[in-house]
Amino acid sequence: MTQPRHPVLTPMTLLISKWLLFTPVRSGLDLAKGLYLVKIAKKYACQSGTVVPESLRFLTSVLGGVRADSSDGGVLCVQPRAKKRAKKRPAKGDVSVTKMVMECDAADAVQAEAFDSAEFKLASIELAFELAEGLLGAHRKLPSAPELFQPLGSAMAAAAEGVSTSSWAKEAGSLSPAAQRMEAAILDLTLSRRSLGATFKEQAKQVKQYNPRFEEDYVAGKDYDVDRDRSDRKRLRRDLKREKRGAMRELRKDNKFLATVKNRERDQTKEDLQKKYNKQFHFLEQQQSDMRSGGQKGMIKLRRK
Repeated sequence: MTQPRHPVLTPMTLLISKWLLFTPVRSGLDLAKGLYLVKIAKKYACQSGTVVPESLRFLTSVLGGVRADSSDGGVLCVQPRAKKRAKKRPAKGDVSVTKMVMECDAADAVQAEAFDSAEFKLASIELAFELAEGLLGAHRKLPSAPELFQPLGSAMAAAAEGVSTSSWAKEAGSLSPAAQRMEAAILDLTLSRRSLGATFKEQAKQVKQYNPRFEEDYVAGKDYDVDRDRSDRKRLRRDLKREKRGAMRELRKDNKFLATVKNRERDQTKEDLQKKYNKQFHFLEQQQSDMRSGGQKGMIKLRRK
């Protein structure tokens, strides 16, 4: 399943895919339920372009089990027509698989026999062919559509050939044209698809060609542009870059000079503070020496007892 996340449609599609993938078809009722779910998936695929590969696999397996004029007892083994029929076969459109699924009762023996009748099996085959064509129309824009529908087309061709050569060929006259349309559509999609080499081939860009121009009196550094406005713009841009570099150079010089002045002032301030500290410390040392010597800077001598 390929679609963005949706709170309702994503679980619904996952549930349909799980049923079609893991539920075995053991009876006509299972076949009718599966075709009904494929019909729902086809309707959703036509509106959103969602690919449900389980529906294609279910149709391929169902049509691959078609056996006309066979009494094996399989789900889609259509028994041979009786020579004398007690009842006339209902007209086309009277046997509706969808209607039978909506009104079915698994416990009803009469309805169980209806799901095993040849009319129901032929109607199921016709519905499977119709759903296959609808799915192909919904996904014909996919690049991988031929590979997706090739097994289904082969199963449709085999089923149509088997039924058309049986005793039910008159009732199933629409199967062979449907199988032919399916094969033609798959072949048309295969031929219309771009080849793998053409898909990845890159076109080489053509290189621009210019006529060479020679200057007899060529001077290095001189602008020979014939467009004067463009030449003036180039000159102004060069002048602007030169002035910008000069301004940045002057700013660097100014910053260096200011940093030198600030460092000199800071060193001078430290030196002045150190001088003041030394002067005060010298004064305190003199006072201490005077006190130890008896005062008057050592002129008064203390007498010893």
